[in-house]
Amino acid sequence: MRERIIPIALSTLMILSVAAALLKEELKPWKRYQSRYHQIMRAQLREGEVRISRPERSPLERKIEMAARGKKLIIQFRNERGESERCLTCHLGLEEISPNHPVERTGCIACHGGDRLALDVKAAHRGLVRSDEKSCGGSSCHKDIVGSIKHEKIRRCFECHYDLSDS
Repeated sequence: MRERIIPIALSTLMILSVAAALLKEELKPWKRYQSRYHQIMRAQLREGEVRISRPERSPLERKIEMAARGKKLIIQFRNERGESERCLTCHLGLEEISPNHPVERTGCIACHGGDRLALDVKAAHRGLVRSDEKSCGGSSCHKDIVGSIKHEKIRRCFECHYDLSDS
């Protein structure tokens, strides 16, 4: 009888371990974010607010479309520096915020910092730039050209981004 109890106990323990691992994987925060995004996109599609702007889609756009249809997946892309980023796994819908800085080219990390491969909120946001002073011209992107622009809206940047000004 004892010879049967040990294999049964080990089998039960193995089944419980696999079930716990599957449950832990299914409860990842990024999957909840994608589910919420999917709900919002379905509501907007019903209301006619979402329009496809281009017939040609990039691989990133196809992944985002799959996520919008409810398929939970890690959205990873390479920026122009060849670095992989996973920010859009949780931040779906942000890919079209700036036409001058397309996510597929610029990425997110160049301006915003953070851990480009992490999928855990705390780890992904470690090193995140939370101040506009350190982005745009304050880092390395526009420092050389922003100060030479005389347009009033751009000049207002210098009220906070004093490190961009020549004066």
